[in-house]
Amino acid sequence: MDKSEKLVLLVFLVILVSACCLLVACGGMALLLSSVSGFLSPTADTVTFADGTPTPGSPSSVIQPSPMATKLSSEDFERIYHTLSTLENTFIPSADLIYLAERFEGKKGIPRQLTTPPVAYEVGDRLDFYKINTDTNVSSVTTAVLRYASDTLYFWVEEGVKIDQKELQKTLDVFESKIYPTNQEFFGTEWIPGVDNDPRLYILYAGDLGYSLAGYNASSDGVLPLAYKNSNAHEMFYINSDVQTLSDPYTLSVMAHEFQHLIHGYHDPNEELWINEGFSELATLLNGYSAGGFDYLFSYDTDVQLNDWSTESGKNDVHYGASFLYVTYLLDRFGEEITKEVVADQLDGFTSIDHVLAKNGLTDPDTGKIINADDFFVDWTIANLMNDTWFDDGRYAYRIYASAPTASITETLTSCAGKQLDRTVKQYVTDYIELDCPGEEISLQFSGSPTVPVLPISSGENHFMWSNRADGSVTRLGREFDLTGVSAPITLRYETWYDLEVDYDYVYLLASIDGENWQIISTPSCSRKNVSGNNYGCGYNGYSGGWIEQEIDLSAYAGKKVTLSFEYVTDEAVTAEGFLLDNIQLDALNYQADFESDDGGWLPEGFVNIENLIPQSFLVTILDTSGKSKIQKYALDAGDEISVTLPPLSSGQTYVVIVSGSARFTRQEASYRIDLR
Repeated sequence: MDKSEKLVLLVFLVILVSACCLLVACGGMALLLSSVSGFLSPTADTVTFADGTPTPGSPSSVIQPSPMATKLSSEDFERIYHTLSTLENTFIPSADLIYLAERFEGKKGIPRQLTTPPVAYEVGDRLDFYKINTDTNVSSVTTAVLRYASDTLYFWVEEGVKIDQKELQKTLDVFESKIYPTNQEFFGTEWIPGVDNDPRLYILYAGDLGYSLAGYNASSDGVLPLAYKNSNAHEMFYINSDVQTLSDPYTLSVMAHEFQHLIHGYHDPNEELWINEGFSELATLLNGYSAGGFDYLFSYDTDVQLNDWSTESGKNDVHYGASFLYVTYLLDRFGEEITKEVVADQLDGFTSIDHVLAKNGLTDPDTGKIINADDFFVDWTIANLMNDTWFDDGRYAYRIYASAPTASITETLTSCAGKQLDRTVKQYVTDYIELDCPGEEISLQFSGSPTVPVLPISSGENHFMWSNRADGSVTRLGREFDLTGVSAPITLRYETWYDLEVDYDYVYLLASIDGENWQIISTPSCSRKNVSGNNYGCGYNGYSGGWIEQEIDLSAYAGKKVTLSFEYVTDEAVTAEGFLLDNIQLDALNYQADFESDDGGWLPEGFVNIENLIPQSFLVTILDTSGKSKIQKYALDAGDEISVTLPPLSSGQTYVVIVSGSARFTRQEASYRIDLR
């Protein structure tokens, strides 16, 4: 389910000696919601389900990093780089709700859009809509009244919600004349005429959407209810009447934010959430509205992984700030056309930035080499600290967002000689270590752990199958078993570990005897709870609590050939760590697979056979805040070290060492050491 929402939070920022209270709203989760009354169709229940409930909560998201390791052998290096190469070269298929309805529910011939003329609604008409409460994840039906209609949009107000018609007219005049064309010019157009064959945008103003929610966009509204029964089947977004009044200027900011999600979801449905949210916050800036204040929260604590998003929405305030500043600096640095190319690029996250920068031949002013996403990230970390056009060649500043906050120093040393710093850092997080030691010549050595786990598990050197993790995707692992000469009982055994977004992302075990018609098999730990509408039957969900053993009765397939498929379906926002599979046994065929030497005959689509270690790379920058010394930038591969001598500085001048992990395929921390002499 796509949970692209804006949150309303009360944030207290202490600036100098005065306390400033900001009411902010911020971009957020995505809801793969659903449906409009009148388009509902009966759905055949073709599978039987076992009882089961997901384990709530999640594991510790980060395991304790290994201490500074000794040098790796050539064999170890080969293994960790093999795992990295596997992850880099694996294609992850997008989730298509029509395809999923055909595969999981046996439906055929579902149209992508209506071909009949759209209904011409008039002010005063009533219509039923699905909505979701993001606190409980429960979907429900509400009735709304059409209070505004134009050639551009319909604005529906939930029955019982009071509005001022003049305020509504004023708000929508601004939206239609300013926000609508601005977003379309920069980010592209939504699907027109869309799933409902109607060029109009639908906006629902309703309550009971969540305690701190300002608005959301539901990607599942982009299909007919035949494909997703809770779909409203319109290009639309939602505004929370409980927290956003029509007279509040921030309501227009929310509308700009959600409209970008709607547009982006049409052009690139499985874009990584972190950058999608950044673009939605950029939409508010382009329309002249506040970014919400979360950029200030990020400036006070830069210990947040840029290319990640928490499954707990209350922890995402700083993520909004980071992603907003990142894409704003992208626009500042490379201009409108390059930024638009990144928005439109079908690759995702950092990979899309790599692609666009390389395609346009953009080079680093110092080295003359093609710049990549890591190079740009380094420059962004400098801009967050300095943010001044006088510094160096002027690139390290926000020009279009002059009020951008300056990042806080992580720690300061006032005596450098003989100090040893043993620290940890997450990936694409920034540690700013200030060396305020005037008059001292500093000998600095940097070293870091050469490896980092992919996942928060202890697996040693063992291989396993991993579902991968990506927004708006479906990954599969399938294999045929010939049971034609086998009689019951037939038992499939395997071990699994999983951490899946509660109520939204599910893993299913499917079986087919013809390769076309599939049945969901009940497993001991699957759940049929379906408050959000995302569960197709009985799927794994939540957290397994560690590695668990599963036994599945396949006796119904005795005497037949059967294809089994593990399938991981995610919505368009927020993914946890995913689904792991190991030690599969089918005793009736004397079959077992531990994935150590090969894939055991299984065919992965997005799943990967990996070990749990990849190379840990670092991005290290050393700068003199006076700007008199040349900035030193280092992109360190696994096991690389730095040894430099820094000349003495005068009183009032300092060095800052900027450290970031740069392993793209993990959320785990890395250890590093700085020796000062």
